[in-house]
Amino acid sequence: MRGPGPVVGGTPGAEGQVQLEGALLEDSAIFAGSVLVVMAFETVTSIIIARLLASDATYGMLALILSTLGLVGPFAVLSLPEGVTKLVAESRGSSSLRAREVIRTSVMILLLTSGTTALVLALGSGALATWLYTEPSLGILLAIASLAIVTSAIASLVLSIIRGLELVRWLGIVNAVNSAASIPLAFVLLPAFGLMGAVLVVVVNPLAIIGLGAVVVRRGLAGTDAADAVWDSRVAGRLLRFSSPLFLSTLLVVGVVWLLNTLLVFTGGFADAGQFRIGFNLYTIFLSLTSAIAVPLMPLVSRLESSRAGVSPTLLSDVFRLVLLTTLPITLAVAIFSRQLIFLLYGPQYESAWMATFAMMAAVLVASVVPSASAVIQGYGKTWQILKVDLMYAACIIGLSVIAIPRVGAWGAGLAYVVSYGVMAGVLLTYVRRLAHFEPLTVLGPFLLAAVSF
Repeated sequence: MRGPGPVVGGTPGAEGQVQLEGALLEDSAIFAGSVLVVMAFETVTSIIIARLLASDATYGMLALILSTLGLVGPFAVLSLPEGVTKLVAESRGSSSLRAREVIRTSVMILLLTSGTTALVLALGSGALATWLYTEPSLGILLAIASLAIVTSAIASLVLSIIRGLELVRWLGIVNAVNSAASIPLAFVLLPAFGLMGAVLVVVVNPLAIIGLGAVVVRRGLAGTDAADAVWDSRVAGRLLRFSSPLFLSTLLVVGVVWLLNTLLVFTGGFADAGQFRIGFNLYTIFLSLTSAIAVPLMPLVSRLESSRAGVSPTLLSDVFRLVLLTTLPITLAVAIFSRQLIFLLYGPQYESAWMATFAMMAAVLVASVVPSASAVIQGYGKTWQILKVDLMYAACIIGLSVIAIPRVGAWGAGLAYVVSYGVMAGVLLTYVRRLAHFEPLTVLGPFLLAAVSF
């Protein structure tokens, strides 16, 4: 069950770095395989929901509900799962922390924050639907969707603990089981309840992670020291200091998604929002594949830092090259055949979404190095730097969207993503160079190949 053990003092030699790289790439490959399975299940679920709803306007309403959940979701978790991953990983490389203390304290915080956030959304759902969206029928749907805030928050905490324990294989299994469970849920709930059934899928689905993940965590913690108390103020302080800038960053990113969807609705109606959501769904799925290597990377860097071991620049170069060369053929194929894929998978009523999908595949390629670069920076504990980069990203994408969306609709939203992520990737790689003496020019070849291909 256990991941790699802690490094004992000092910087590992060349042989140790090779072993670390091998373990990292093996874990990443295994998790990437599980992500492929998850992608397949999520694609099937997305297609099932779109076909059962059978209307881009209805699908656009679902997109608006999901983007609203995305906007308030950060208040429920405060980006604590990332802090939990880091501190649990540090506890495996240092004797000054206990994993159980981190877990118990984070559970107490998340129950309070997610419960409060869900209650506020439920109470304000009617006013939000009537005054902002001028669609009163959204009120009851938003109220029901608020329950997903609690279930998703607990599920994200469970996954962060598994990641911090470096149980990457089990992390992949839990995610795959969760994605598989969404398919029968969609078949059962949508025919019976329509759009409300799609909302219920979002509410119920995280329970699969909570159930199976709790078993994995319990086994992973076997043999570790017990916690002295349910609440540890020292751990709470560290969690909040690490997670606060990430919370603000997440708020910026989901705010951008919400703003883009709202702008699409106001300028082109629910149909434009539905078209962009198709491309955004595929973007999210494929970006999760390129993010696979970041999953073991952040806890590994955290553990090495806590045990005073170094991170090899060669390791980072190999990581970024692998990400780019893995992403290129997938995104290029989907982009080239985007019209045919949309027609085949989603049906003729969604065929006009192919242009947004093409743009979002280019965005996946440009953004592919962002999760790994962010994982390294988080591993070094420099989360305030991530916030600064995200502020720049938000300003860039909002400015471009305000210009492009009124002119070319969903296609313009996709172009805004491509340009903004290109700027973000360049800045993050430059900062990783300062932290770990990584040379960004080592990935210039794959970047040029990607640019020429598109």
